[in-house]
Amino acid sequence: GPRVADLRAWTTAAPRAPLRFGLRRGGAELDAFAEAMPGGGFVISFTDVSAERHAIAALRQANENLEARVDARTLELGDALARAERANATRSRFVAAASHDLLQPLSAAKLFLASMRDEALPARAAEALGKAESALGSVETLLEALLDISRLESGRLAARIEPVPLGPLLARLAEEFAPL
Repeated sequence: GPRVADLRAWTTAAPRAPLRFGLRRGGAELDAFAEAMPGGGFVISFTDVSAERHAIAALRQANENLEARVDARTLELGDALARAERANATRSRFVAAASHDLLQPLSAAKLFLASMRDEALPARAAEALGKAESALGSVETLLEALLDISRLESGRLAARIEPVPLGPLLARLAEEFAPL
């Protein structure tokens, strides 16, 4: 704002343009407005703007605090997202490995059952053998679906939307749930 010498110069200047300046006195902030009057005089009005200036400073500080909190929270959320993505990738790798490892003994069990087909079996045993083969086939389908889901999640497999024959699916479900 203007210095005391500037204010003195303004009081003797001709013509006088309106002058606005601020003052601080004893913790109070004043807004001053000086204006020339007809006949060579002048008027200076003082307005205490301390409360408004303190409110503006408090609002500015609150905004800075809020921005800092938003920045910190954004970093926390980014870290949480990265941890979740790592956990998801680990889970996906585990599901893929477990599904793959389970398919091997399942295939062996299916081969053992298939080798029994060549034997002369009583009707009930042949029926039970067929149901066991069907149940193992269902487990194999589930494990392959888990592998496919794992591949989809990792981006190694793209989904294909196409018609699916429901007859075999419904027949397998009917066979699985018939004992119940």
